[in-house]
Amino acid sequence: MLLFNNHISLKFVVLSVVLCVFFSHLIQQTDCQFSIVYSSGRAPGDGPRRFPFLRALFTQMITDRSSSEFAKHAKDDYQTSDSQKSRSETKANNPNLQSMENIMHDINTQNAGTLSTKTRGFFLVNILSRMLKSVNFTELSLQMRDGISSRASCLACNAVAGLLLSSIYSKEMMTVAVNTDDLDYIRTHTTLRRGEMCGVIFGMDCARRTTKNLNWTISLPEKQNMADRRADDSESDIVEADSEKLKAYTKVVQVTDLHVDPYYTPGMNADCGEPLCCRPADGVATSPEKAAGVWGDYRNCDTPIATLRHALKHISETHSNALYWMWTGDIAPHDIWNVSRHEVLSQIRLVTNLMKQYTRVPVYPVIGNHEGVPVNSFPPPEVKGENSISWLYNAVADEWDYWLPKDAIKTLRYGGYYTVKPRSGFRIVCINTNYCARLNPWSLYNPVDPANQLQWLSEELFKAETSGDKVHIIGHIPPDNRECTQAWLYNFLRIIDRFQDTVLAQYYGHTHRDEFRLLYSPHYPEMPINLAYIGPSITPFTENNPSYRLYYMDSEAYLVDHETYYFNLTEANRSKKGPKWVSEYRAMKTFNLSSMSPHSWHELVHKLETDDHLFQNYYKLYYRKSDVKIAQHCDQKCKKFILSDLTVLHPLKNKPKGFFGRRKLREH
Repeated sequence: MLLFNNHISLKFVVLSVVLCVFFSHLIQQTDCQFSIVYSSGRAPGDGPRRFPFLRALFTQMITDRSSSEFAKHAKDDYQTSDSQKSRSETKANNPNLQSMENIMHDINTQNAGTLSTKTRGFFLVNILSRMLKSVNFTELSLQMRDGISSRASCLACNAVAGLLLSSIYSKEMMTVAVNTDDLDYIRTHTTLRRGEMCGVIFGMDCARRTTKNLNWTISLPEKQNMADRRADDSESDIVEADSEKLKAYTKVVQVTDLHVDPYYTPGMNADCGEPLCCRPADGVATSPEKAAGVWGDYRNCDTPIATLRHALKHISETHSNALYWMWTGDIAPHDIWNVSRHEVLSQIRLVTNLMKQYTRVPVYPVIGNHEGVPVNSFPPPEVKGENSISWLYNAVADEWDYWLPKDAIKTLRYGGYYTVKPRSGFRIVCINTNYCARLNPWSLYNPVDPANQLQWLSEELFKAETSGDKVHIIGHIPPDNRECTQAWLYNFLRIIDRFQDTVLAQYYGHTHRDEFRLLYSPHYPEMPINLAYIGPSITPFTENNPSYRLYYMDSEAYLVDHETYYFNLTEANRSKKGPKWVSEYRAMKTFNLSSMSPHSWHELVHKLETDDHLFQNYYKLYYRKSDVKIAQHCDQKCKKFILSDLTVLHPLKNKPKGFFGRRKLREH
């Protein structure tokens, strides 16, 4: 809520409104309810003086948002959420707040010939709101989230960055806009200039020139004279591995994106028009079709505790011989406007205790982007004081030392990453990919190898290579061209390319879908070098069936297959017996792979591009045969969007032509 007192300038208010709308679109916050109060010179009993002009301007700006997966389900995602009151309660408790319908009526009934006094007051609102709407905040924020540079996004980014670094900036304005102190600290301590900020967020196509902050590299050790990776033809001895053959292999479980909602209540309104529903604050559903199910809902609802308990119990009993579990991040629900450190820590303790209760083998956890406060906010370790991230890293270290050795706990406390050795000749390296994310605001503080993580990763892989050990990497956000800053991703690809004989597989979550990322060499763009498996989420948010993944690994740590399990949410909610977990598919058989090597997945990507029947089947698995998606055909635009994410290429050679004209890139 925007609340101003005493002497304020119109410029201050308008800029605050613009920032509020822009960042609310970007991070999907819903606490941008607008009400301006001006009390200077008023008698104590007069009550607040309100500005209908600015209220109408703000209302105009936040209406008619264009399509996105978020806006599609949220009819009014700027409703006050701190107390989670219903719209009727808000209107009843605040009778002075003019309704949107009345404001729109006042504006739409303007007449060029005869303007009423009230309408004249809103004439400028029309002009300003249309000018601001022409910027299209939704489109810009979507481009920012997706890492798409365009003429509009580059110009808008430079304008916002200029405002952030200008003398007109004030902490109060930014706090009003995004409800955080992070940007104030970043502004006063950043190593970046305005043009560099946009180069970090959108890539170097938005930078006026290349700098060391945008085009940095870490040092890599020279390659050892060791035996080459096992050839593809020797990996292809399991073209059609049946269940009996798979029993001979080591099993590994992956659960991801639990997003447990302690406030989920069956029977509540699941179609509430808010970013997160199915809670008592949303009220009892007015019809059976809108009611939240016992085990979850396909709409904007997260995981009931009962569903998580059922999943953990089933996995533990069904796969009791698994070597270990990978728990790849995101614990908290999607009510990001209510997030607090206390709430996040309570949820971490809750879910960690459930994991300890049901698992009988080691669990290797990962920090997700929803563990940050605010969401996506992960300062590097050198930031101390109130802005430090140590509150989180120390807490998870205390909770997870149940599974992790002392050396792992030490680096976990420092940067949220660690290494473990589950068995002889095999290591797991957990990386904190929140430091790769463009949407981590601390990328604007110092984007050069945050937390020294990539240098650490290179050194850990060199140790493994020297010892002859094989490595699997786990993380939360999959490193790709959409999520990561360009220089970070380029250096990550350099590391994987250098150690492709050591790193055999990678595992991530974050997207909630069943998919993968195929990484290509930054030096030889047609050569696939590694595969990142993205596990399907436990949470049904949104349009998913709850799911988990089982991997089969041979004695040398090479994967031979993976199998996905799920339960149908509709059937579970209708049945008195609850969820029925079933095997959905096995990768080798379903995709007719010759092996689990990067080259075989490279061939699959080409088949998905040309064989529409195969792709439509992949699309059904993408949502785990969700009832709301099972009959839906993925058209060409939908197909292009999904396929474009599957390949991870050299980020500096996979972007549109630079908008700002000439730009010379130094050779890496």
